[in-house]
Amino acid sequence: ATDAGTTAETHVHATVAPSWLLAGKWTEVNVAAVYTGSQYFLQRTSDLEAIERLSSQLAEEFENNRLKNLSVLRIDNRVAARFSEDSRWYRARIKAIVTDRNRQSVPANTHAQVEYIDFGNLEWVSMAQLRALPAAFCEACPFALTCCLDSTKAADNSSMSRPQLASKVYGVASDLLMDATCQFQILARDSSGVFHGDIVPPDSQLSLREILVQSNFAVVDTPPVPDVKAVDLDGDTIDVYISHCVSPDEFYVNQGGEWSDMQENLMADIQDYVGKGIPPPTSIRLGMMYLVQYSADGKWYRAVVKELDFTGATVQYFDFGNCELVNWASFRVLDPDHRLAMCPALV
Repeated sequence: ATDAGTTAETHVHATVAPSWLLAGKWTEVNVAAVYTGSQYFLQRTSDLEAIERLSSQLAEEFENNRLKNLSVLRIDNRVAARFSEDSRWYRARIKAIVTDRNRQSVPANTHAQVEYIDFGNLEWVSMAQLRALPAAFCEACPFALTCCLDSTKAADNSSMSRPQLASKVYGVASDLLMDATCQFQILARDSSGVFHGDIVPPDSQLSLREILVQSNFAVVDTPPVPDVKAVDLDGDTIDVYISHCVSPDEFYVNQGGEWSDMQENLMADIQDYVGKGIPPPTSIRLGMMYLVQYSADGKWYRAVVKELDFTGATVQYFDFGNCELVNWASFRVLDPDHRLAMCPALV
């Protein structure tokens, strides 16, 4: 099985740096909302025109009396909501409903709390501010992407309490990021869809994580990195076959003979393992190895995440050398025994 057409591929054996040091993909973003000092709602700048177009189209629907009143409120339903600060209509999701139990703790004359799904901010609204969202406006995914600082935790700061520290971090983050165009580096994505990474404020030489660490507000909590052993051939001449060719100067090879038999057995074992209903990973992290479903044959192979962005991940198949952009549903948890099996493609 070789290259993109028969099986899959991946990476060469080398020392793997901590994942937060690896170069991830940088994306220009607009910070639409700061939820806490370490969690934000980002919009890709490339999506800003589409967001504005949606709002203009919703306004036109309202002016032509095509936005229908809501007859019932349900948690998580998508609706059209009129934002109090500019009186414009936006897509929203119902987060909470006012009941007799919580009425005393919410603003007067409101009926629900909504999250504006293309911005991330929350607001308590009345029924007069809500309309049914036409089906055509439900097709586009939410443009506000939930993101947080990767591998970062609050510092042990003895000069202030935890609430004071959280408030201080929130203030720093808000001042640097709110409504600003920044660069976001994606390093991981967890099972709830939150993107983990680092963010660089405008006109800054330091990332937010570096700023918080230098201010003694946070520390970097580096996740463990799997131990990948190097292949030592000691100058031997071995029989190989080419599994993937990048250029005349760069190609990947597999050993023949008994190594081919070992690889075939490993691939069969992996398919049986996934067939047992193995769950997706709780997070997908740059530089880590997973089982990934190859698009050309639907089979599962060991792969290392080489790049992350907001739509998917680029992986390199560990046993063959070729790369592929895959979606989040194509990942499964890797069995430790499979990670240690030695059948890599050599560059």
